[in-house]
Amino acid sequence: MIRRLWKTLKLGFDRSFSGASWKQITWLFGILALVLGFSLWIKSYCTAELHDMRILELLLDPGSFVLQDGDPLGYERLPLLALTFLGAIFFTGGLISVVSNILTGRIARFRQGEIRYRFDGHIVLLGANDTAAGLIRELHAEPENRRRDIVLLTQSDAEALRRKLHAELSPAEERRLIILHGQRDSREELEKIHIHRADRVFVLSDDGELEHDSVSINALVQISAILGAAHRRDPLPCHLSFEYQSSFQVFQLADFEEAERMKSRIHFSATNFHENWAQRVLVSGCCNCNGRDILYPPLDRDGIRAQSDRYVHLIVVGMSRMGVAMGVTAAHIAHYPNFVTQGIRTRITFIDPDAEREMNFLKGRYEPLFRLSHHTLRKFDAAGSETTNVHTPQEDFLDVEWEFVAGGIESPHVRKLLKDWTADEKALPTLAICGNSAPENVAAALYLPQPLYDRQVPIFVYQKETATILEIARRSSRYRSVYPFGMMCESYDATLKQRIRKAKRINYVYNHFTDAKKAAKKAADELNEKFDFKTFAAGFEIADWPDDKIDQYWNDQSLAFQWSNIYAANAIPAKLRSLGIDPCRPHPLDGQEVETAARVEHNRWNVERLLMGYRPATTAERERANADDEYNEMLKKKYFIHINIAPYGEIPEETKENDRILTRFLYRVEQ
Repeated sequence: MIRRLWKTLKLGFDRSFSGASWKQITWLFGILALVLGFSLWIKSYCTAELHDMRILELLLDPGSFVLQDGDPLGYERLPLLALTFLGAIFFTGGLISVVSNILTGRIARFRQGEIRYRFDGHIVLLGANDTAAGLIRELHAEPENRRRDIVLLTQSDAEALRRKLHAELSPAEERRLIILHGQRDSREELEKIHIHRADRVFVLSDDGELEHDSVSINALVQISAILGAAHRRDPLPCHLSFEYQSSFQVFQLADFEEAERMKSRIHFSATNFHENWAQRVLVSGCCNCNGRDILYPPLDRDGIRAQSDRYVHLIVVGMSRMGVAMGVTAAHIAHYPNFVTQGIRTRITFIDPDAEREMNFLKGRYEPLFRLSHHTLRKFDAAGSETTNVHTPQEDFLDVEWEFVAGGIESPHVRKLLKDWTADEKALPTLAICGNSAPENVAAALYLPQPLYDRQVPIFVYQKETATILEIARRSSRYRSVYPFGMMCESYDATLKQRIRKAKRINYVYNHFTDAKKAAKKAADELNEKFDFKTFAAGFEIADWPDDKIDQYWNDQSLAFQWSNIYAANAIPAKLRSLGIDPCRPHPLDGQEVETAARVEHNRWNVERLLMGYRPATTAERERANADDEYNEMLKKKYFIHINIAPYGEIPEETKENDRILTRFLYRVEQ
């Protein structure tokens, strides 16, 4: 019984004294009260008359033990000595220990990210992977953020993370950074950092964290619930970064229970690391590496005109996640008018030792696309003999073809293919080396067949950690066409804002046109007049582009349609170059240019829909859908069947007019 009581007392003391500061202070005052009571008991047995203030003086100041008037002499001073020792141990020593312990504990808790503060108008980062430092730098570079707190909530070791970021950030960038430790999808932790009062949120991931994407989506759901409970007026901008392309695709298309409530509380955008880097290289064409701008040449160089016999040939070495993202992004943007006039397709080639297996994975993922696409598998035996497996679709209207080559880039037959492709004067080859090993990618880029360097074929090299070696190599004339990309430390994409801005304007064109058409049709019905769609479309104009209306249309769209507009915006520079127009100085298109660009736009849209998992309708489905709008909507939303995935000549005139309207205003979107 005594042992159990003693254990309970010790455990209670250890828990409370190592806990919050107020508990330590409570213990201190409790002990001091006992000591003071004991001192008064000693006084009652002391023969000399001692004033209460003299007792308090002895307890608080051991130096006051020196003889003073009225103090007892000889052995009668022993009680005073006892009081002095009690004061030195419990009052002076205890007070110093508690204060020191409180300060030491607070410092330790700060370093471990355990202290919470009251925030308002701050920027929140949920997770701290290798992209965090670059993101913090870019956020700090924006003038409006110079005085904002940047709160980073991480499950990682906060002190180790602070040391890591200290080496990567400047003192000015560190000054507004607060690192806190906690579960990033915990509602309690999110409430403690006052996320409902944040200016914006970036949902990243933590290194070593399992199920990154599931945790990120759960964090988004928790944020939505907190915003609802806090009755926040303005939706919270939230950027979500997915680790896997499959998660990103599911999030784009799926409707989950919280989605509708989220739309009124959160204005969220989502990206995937690999796809975003592919867009930076192939669409925006620039990034900043170690303070230097890298400009990536376009796949189509100066543009491919309708009368040109040239074609884009993207060669991807390594079917890693980055390699597939590069190929898929090229399929989104590489559409040119010479397919309309001459049937010349863009070619995307993947080279991988396990190409057949990876091809089957890709075909399973994009089954509707590959059923309608020309694609070829090329294999070689030990003697160098080639076996070719060719798929020719029954419906032949897509302007992108695919090729899969089994082998490593070091193998003789692959090196011969690289020479042959480079020697093709009609081809515009671009090489993307996308293996998972950065050193192997560097070696592959530096030891390619000489004709690739002689022709200055653009060589994009995936470097996840650092691009220092290739930056040095690029100073040599031999390697001027070698470009690093994919660096985690430079993964914050400032150009994404520009791409989203263009996508918003495309969305505005479509929605403004639709609203104007409905209003004109309603007015005609009220006057008992026939609505002439062709005349209406020919006279349609957009007088102004109000930002509030553009944002309203955008925020009302589903994430899938937002990304559809982003993909459309990504293809604009190539489309303008194909018309001989500088994307930096766009101007209005004439009638023939509008018609040409509209056909190219529909070819692009066909591939986009197929990549998103839609399939074309059968003849019977198309006929019924044209007569029944409700059935048509069911096909699209429930079965992912779209009646307009078809050659341009087979789609309704009203659908063609949508493409023409967009192309008429391309110059305004790009401005």
